[in-house]
Amino acid sequence: MRDTAVSPAAPPAGSGSSPPAEPETDPRDRVPGLDFRVEESTQTKRRIRAEIPGEVFEEALQVEFRRIRRKARIPGFRRGKAPKAVIEQRFLGEARDPACQKLLVAATRDILVELDLEPLARPRWTLRENERGGPLVADLEVSIWPRLGKMDFEGIEVTVAKREVAEAEIVETLEEIARRQARPGPLEGRGLRDADLVTGDLRETDLASADPPRATDGLHLQVGAGTYHPALHEALQGAAVGDTVVATAHFGTDSPDRERAGKTVRAQFTVKEAATAVSPPIDDDLARSVGADSLLALRGDIRDRLRKEAARADRRELEQKVLAAFLEKNPVEAPEPMVDAELEIRIRSLAATMARRGVDLENTAIDWQKQAAEMRPMVENAVRAGIVLDALAEQEEIEADEEQIEARLRPVAEAQKKTVAAVRASLEGAALGQITTEVRRAGALRFLEERARVEPAP
Repeated sequence: MRDTAVSPAAPPAGSGSSPPAEPETDPRDRVPGLDFRVEESTQTKRRIRAEIPGEVFEEALQVEFRRIRRKARIPGFRRGKAPKAVIEQRFLGEARDPACQKLLVAATRDILVELDLEPLARPRWTLRENERGGPLVADLEVSIWPRLGKMDFEGIEVTVAKREVAEAEIVETLEEIARRQARPGPLEGRGLRDADLVTGDLRETDLASADPPRATDGLHLQVGAGTYHPALHEALQGAAVGDTVVATAHFGTDSPDRERAGKTVRAQFTVKEAATAVSPPIDDDLARSVGADSLLALRGDIRDRLRKEAARADRRELEQKVLAAFLEKNPVEAPEPMVDAELEIRIRSLAATMARRGVDLENTAIDWQKQAAEMRPMVENAVRAGIVLDALAEQEEIEADEEQIEARLRPVAEAQKKTVAAVRASLEGAALGQITTEVRRAGALRFLEERARVEPAP
């Protein structure tokens, strides 16, 4: 299953119905005269306008003024003896902020209890009015777990194309194997073109600087591969050994080449050596070079691998279409805090993967905000999928399959040279819980597939 196992999406107890309410508070602790109304209500959010009477706000201010008076040092007065009017005039701002904060915290508690809401993240306040003598007015935004009804899984119909392995795919794979074993060969009297190998001396002049040209001798390039700058590769088309080509290369501010980012340079490249990539013939020798007994055996291995890949692709397509149809029958919003949390997990995972591959993250221009914006729709869909699959699993009493859990842990156990039981015992509760959630969701998806009507594509 793809993009359905979302760490933050684990539901609270009773997610298929109303979440448990917070315990009632002592009425004496409630904010006197608090008035509120729900101005916007969606599956995952409540926007509430709250108003606290002016006299209650003033009383809270007075509490803060008395606290400040006890500690304030004001010239001409002993500590704690400054007149009340002086304290209020000089320290209104310092009293107003904590007074608002304490009242709004208490108001949040009262509103959540009254409306039976369990927030997924800390509620956010936006102040509207807090002038002395008037009421304290603010908007409260609360993100909540969606309250779902009965999951509808009847009548799901999907069309899935069964992929067949074509002869052309096998030939293309064989050609790629041959290309990977290519060796340099003569150009045979022609000019350079894409895929040719070239070595030369590069001279770069920064067009916005008076600095002397920068020299790089013995630079290796594969024409058309995009290394350095596309403008230079375009200029190399048709060139021969001994030629000098010139290109104007503009490196944008977001260029991954940190040394040249934001610069426009005149690139002068003198071709010293050139060769073409010569692939070996596709025969038994090529097959034996990659561990096969013969070309016929290699073709069979390739066909089997492509068939397995096609079967996995068919499986993914079926999962995606069944899940999409289920989401359409059971629409649900993705709570913003859960999406934000999962986005952060995926961005951190992407950065870690890039670092393992040798990317210098500190000196590489990466727009992480753009990356997050591009990933957000996919993450929102994954969170939505997790919510409805969890609700279906609860509704139909689908439990995590122990064999599937062990299958997830077995590769880890083999890598660590431990037993599955030992790996399982070593996992923290959250990690094992996430695996259990993923397996349970996979079981819920299989439940849907078994009941869906699947038609082959024409």
